[in-house]
Amino acid sequence: MGPEKGGTSAVTIVLPTYNRASFLSEAFTSIERQTFTDWELVVVDDGSTDDTRAMVDRFADSHAQTVRYFFQRNRGPSTARNLGVSHAGSPLVAFFDSDDIWQPDYLANGVGALDSNPDVDWVYSACTIVEVGSGRVLDPNTFYVNGQPRPLLALTVEKRDHGFNVIVDPRALECQIAHGLYCGPQNSIIRRSLFDRCSFPEHLRLGEDQFLVMSALAQGKRLAYSSEPRVIYRIHDDNLSGASTARAKFVAVLEPFVRALQRLPSELSLNRRELRQLHKRIGREYFWHLGYAGLWQTGQQSEAIAMYWRGLTAWPWDLAAWKTYVLAHLKRALGAGRPRNIVPL
Repeated sequence: MGPEKGGTSAVTIVLPTYNRASFLSEAFTSIERQTFTDWELVVVDDGSTDDTRAMVDRFADSHAQTVRYFFQRNRGPSTARNLGVSHAGSPLVAFFDSDDIWQPDYLANGVGALDSNPDVDWVYSACTIVEVGSGRVLDPNTFYVNGQPRPLLALTVEKRDHGFNVIVDPRALECQIAHGLYCGPQNSIIRRSLFDRCSFPEHLRLGEDQFLVMSALAQGKRLAYSSEPRVIYRIHDDNLSGASTARAKFVAVLEPFVRALQRLPSELSLNRRELRQLHKRIGREYFWHLGYAGLWQTGQQSEAIAMYWRGLTAWPWDLAAWKTYVLAHLKRALGAGRPRNIVPL
């Protein structure tokens, strides 16, 4: 049995959603199958036009736990998550993306880890990426790529209870800037107090969670991870990020993210190594992601070359980028073939 409605729960589950009624049934099933039942649910409807409200009402009527519903005009996931946090009545906050699935022990392990380790502010676990429809596993563990560990696993950690590794390495922020710690909202449980000084940047619709992590690390917050996947992250045509995003939309949402990276030194105190990685990251985003993947491959040669130059200005020590930049100019001047034939060197 869960707590009576109106009581204080151990963890608030914040579930932002936008026209995802087709996924909500599985989302609610995932929540009700949690072995840890001392939770409340805050659903933030980001302007849905489907029957989301009715589904939330039915779920609330059939459960003892507190379920609250808030509606806002469509303003994006950051605003929805921030609104959910503002209504969280628990000391811990877990974020559930409406199209993903938690393993039944997800809350039990994460809440247990935070209860056992008062020096830790944020716990998260690896994800398994699965394609909706086919059920095909695209990535069994997001902490590895092609069987090789991601850089976050090279950071110095202290092993704690519940299988969590507390990151104690002073290079954590540097790693987050350069490579990421792979702690998205959907696989994180965070102390509510962290949000007294941190929030999701509401002007971004891509990468907003990365800035939350950077801000938390810069303020000395401590993170811990479990390498065992406890979240199923599902890929489908409506995902805002990733390969499913159309290129035009990708450019539109990525460019504000890169501009926000450029402002980071004025917002956070970064050391020399962190600044170096930041400039390298900005160069990579402008050149390879915005310039090459977003513009050159769609035939926008002039725009791509201008974006290439932004990348080289931010990080001029990428030899492959310089070669691609020169070839792009030659290709455009000669007018030979389709621009997508130029492959990064």
